[in-house]
Amino acid sequence: MLLLAALIERFRDHRPRVGAATEPLVNFPAKHASIGDVTIERPDLVTSTLGSILLVRVAIGNLFNYEFENFDAHLGIRRRAERLTEDVVRFLQELFADRLVFWQAADGGSRGWREWPYSGSPEPLVSDDRLYRIYIWSGPVGEWQASPCILARGEIRDDREYHILKTRMAATDQEAPEATEREMMVRLIAEYERGHAV
Repeated sequence: MLLLAALIERFRDHRPRVGAATEPLVNFPAKHASIGDVTIERPDLVTSTLGSILLVRVAIGNLFNYEFENFDAHLGIRRRAERLTEDVVRFLQELFADRLVFWQAADGGSRGWREWPYSGSPEPLVSDDRLYRIYIWSGPVGEWQASPCILARGEIRDDREYHILKTRMAATDQEAPEATEREMMVRLIAEYERGHAV
């Protein structure tokens, strides 16, 4: 199998464990216990209203569960498998090099991921002000919350951050900002509104 051969060849140093016929295709043991193992399921050809889809499910502990898909039905199955293998291999290269950042809300809710080229902080791409736990393959990076980071920076960078602060300003429960935070939020929002059409 093309995918299995590529995974064994490229990631031998990460101690891949090949599964039996009824098990996942490959499992890579976690580098840090809080992240979890990488599990790669066997490729599957699924028929849908869009045509046939070749897919591979990849999971990282409880942080990540994603289906890499190939919709190129005009290509032969071998070429589709090659493209899908390239996608999974690239993902794993970025993962093992700590160039992917993952986040999960501290309350167990939403989670996500993105590429992280080491420039700037590993912020999650979220549109709320919840507390998030941040991870890379090597382990936990820390916790992050939008409004304290925006206030510490002293600048709203985009409409997403603008709406996060506006929502926080409107809170009337225990999430409502304290007087000092509120003053700074009012100033940052006004500055952003002056410079942008919102």
